[in-house]
Formats: sequence, structure tokens, C-alpha cells
Amino acid sequence: MTVTINGTTGIAGVDGSAATPAVQGVDTNTGVFYGTDIVAVSTGGTERMRVNASGNVGIGTTTPDSVLTINKNSAAPAAITVNPYLNIVGANSDSPKLNFDAYASNNNVTFRRANGTQASPSALSSGDQIGNLSVFGYGATGYTTTNRGFVAFFADEAWTDAAQGSRITFATTGVGTAAAATERMRIDSSGNVGIGTTAASSYGRLAVMTPTSNFGFFGIANSVASGGGVNIAQYYGTVKISYIDSTLENGTPGAETARLTFATSTAGTLTERMRIDSSGNVLIQETTSYARFTVTHAGATEFAITTNNTNTGGASQTSVGFRRNGAFVGTITTTASATAYNTSSDYRLKEDLQPMANVIDRVLALKPVNFAWKIDSSRVDGFLAHEAQDVVPECVTGTKDAMRDEEYEITAVIEATYDDEGNELTAVVPAVMGTRSVPDYQGIDQSKLVPLLTAAIQEQQAMITALTNRITALEATP
Repeated sequence: MTVTINGTTGIAGVDGSAATPAVQGVDTNTGVFYGTDIVAVSTGGTERMRVNASGNVGIGTTTPDSVLTINKNSAAPAAITVNPYLNIVGANSDSPKLNFDAYASNNNVTFRRANGTQASPSALSSGDQIGNLSVFGYGATGYTTTNRGFVAFFADEAWTDAAQGSRITFATTGVGTAAAATERMRIDSSGNVGIGTTAASSYGRLAVMTPTSNFGFFGIANSVASGGGVNIAQYYGTVKISYIDSTLENGTPGAETARLTFATSTAGTLTERMRIDSSGNVLIQETTSYARFTVTHAGATEFAITTNNTNTGGASQTSVGFRRNGAFVGTITTTASATAYNTSSDYRLKEDLQPMANVIDRVLALKPVNFAWKIDSSRVDGFLAHEAQDVVPECVTGTKDAMRDEEYEITAVIEATYDDEGNELTAVVPAVMGTRSVPDYQGIDQSKLVPLLTAAIQEQQAMITALTNRITALEATP
């Protein structure tokens, strides 16, 4: 056997009786190589491995700059192959099985097994920790249980032949403290994430708890195919006191529809307050959509909508503005004591001004009546919309006897159910919707009759003035 030492071929069989052999080479008694740089050479004459004077080992490199340096110069073969597995066993169950210790920063990564007596997973009992990864950070005084700067711990919850469970936990200590590290976050064996709590499964897929109270939030996320949604809730202890919930109404892939609901509690009773349905309609205190924005309220003293302008000036202030294609077409304005409902009327918006004609005849064609409303039998004076439309078309909207299609809920959605760890037990059952034909009622803006009535009064006044002048003239004749 020959070796190359500092470029010189040495002969195996150097006397190894001396503590430090005078000649660099190989001690045949112990098999130990002696020399400054020891290079193993392949049969092809290419260097494959080197141990330098600093004790660094290089594979695929002539300049190893760490205890072990492996350089790959091609895609294949692999740098390290472990087949079928890598098994690291230590005799002392309390000591790390594999330890990377960086003395400069005093951080380490430890693969640890609490019970070293068991030979295989099939022989393990509950509570054994297998394949754990712990990452500890600690100060210059060294590691102790009360001197951990941070901890990342990958641990078993239970390992049996029938079921394996594990969690990942992360812990830190406060700045400048010497207390034991406190767990801050964990991912449990079901994939639930808890921040500030060790019981994420009690709340959902994601639980976030503040450190000083029982208030927190959780989320449940499921795929569209399973019919799930997203739920974010606030808890007081384990009692849900408010939530935002996204629920599928139709879970058919490619045709999904969902709504977003908001709920709060009063005196411990959780009640839905608002929802945005699958069409984008906003409903407050209502579950049936009647328009883009629907507000339902009860009681004579409860306002459905309130605007409050805090400007103390005397000038009129706009509370509500109306636009059509981006242009203002009307406002609701307020002063300190009154409200005005305004439609566009600036002269700069008008052209081809003409006097009104046949105003008296048109007024006489109107058919004001006193009638009772069917819903409550209250009686008022007014017009039938289609009759007024024949005389003043601009004061009426809609068409006589028109109908429209209306979507309605036949059966309500049945929410999905989940176990304590957020796993779906039963899928959501979408709401069954139907379409029906309902009356598309006409409406009337009686303010549009004011110009006609004003012109009629003026025309009548002109007639009265003319008659008065004639009477005066007749009375003056002897």
C-alpha cells in the first residue's frame, strides 16, 4: 500500500513504536496516517479526499475550510446517500444524539430522544419522544433550564402503531430575563396553529390569544369542494361573542357562491347583524335582500339610517349626494333647522325653453282621489300612478301592470359542522333558491306636478285679472 504525503510517495510499514514517528507515513500497527496533508488518490490519479494539517476533511476539494467539506461538481451522484435510513443512537438517553454547537453565538440544534431503550416504533409506548428537533438559544453563561433565550421544539404528542401525532412548538423569554422560556406558538398534530395558546383545537384552525385576557380570534378554512368557508371569531374564554363568517351557498366547483356574515352578542346572545350576499348586496339586520343596500329596523324611535353633520356654520351642508355616471344629479342637504331634497335644476343644464301650453286642460285631466292603502287601511289623498302618467309622464316611474322576476330562498343553507380540532364532520348544504314573478309597482313623484299646477294658477290668475278689469270697466260706464 502506498500513500502520497506532501507530494512524496511513502512506504507502508513505518515504525509506529514512537509516540511521534520521525517519518511521515502509515503506522501498520494502528493503521493511522501521519503527515502534514494526507491525500488519498484514486486509481485514475485524481485526488478524491484530503485531511489537512488543521484536521479538516475535504471530499471533492483540496482546500477544506471546515471540519468536513463536501463539494459536488456534477448533478449526479448525490453528495450523501443514506439508504434506507440514517439512525443515530446514543447510550445516554439524557444526552443529545446529534449536536451542532456554535460556540461563538452559543446557539445549537439538538436532535433528541427522551427514551433510548426502545428499538423501533413498533415497540414504543405513549409519551416516547422520537425524531424530535429542539433548537435552543442561551447566553454566555451556558445553557440551563432557566437560561433559554428561545426554543423551537418538534415533539411527539403520542406515537402508537395505530396513530402517530406530533406538534411543533416555539418559545421565547422576555428581554433581559432569566426565566424559563415560555411557549408562544404551536402547530398541533391536526395542523391547528395556536399563538399564545396551547389549545388551538378548542377554537379552530388558527387561534390567536392576547397574553393578558381571554380575548382572541380563530379561523377555519376549508376547500370549496368540501363546502366549507372561513370563520373569524372573538371569544371570551371559550364563549364565542362575535364573528365574521364566509359561508358557501353553492359549493359546485366553477359555480361557487358565498356570503359573508357578521355577528355580535348582547347579554350573551349571539345574533347576526349584517351580511353581504353572493350578489354583493349588503343587508343590515336582515337576511333577505330587497336591494343593493337593505336596512331593517323595528320600533318607532329607531332610525334606519342617520347622517350627522357636525358643521356649526349656518350654510346648507350636503348630507347625501346622488350621482349618475359620475355626475351629480341630486342631494339631500341640511341646515341647523331643516332638510332639503334637491334635484338638478341649474339653467346651464337646460336648453330650448318653451312656455307651457294647455295647462288648465291638463290639470282638469288629472284625477285626484281619496283612497285606502291595502296594507293598513289608512286613507290619503293622491293619484293612481298610471292615470297621472297619461297627463304628466315625467312624474311617474314604471309601467302599468308590469311584472318582474324575483329570486327567493326556498330552503335555508345548512351550515357545515366541525369537530373540536376544526375537521369537517358534515359538509355545508347549499340554500335552495327559486325564481317567482312578482308585481313591479309604479311610483310617483308628486313634486313633478308642481310646475303644471303653478302654470295653471298663473293662467287662471290671468283670466281672473282680465275678468276683473272687464267688470271694473263696466261698472265705470254711466
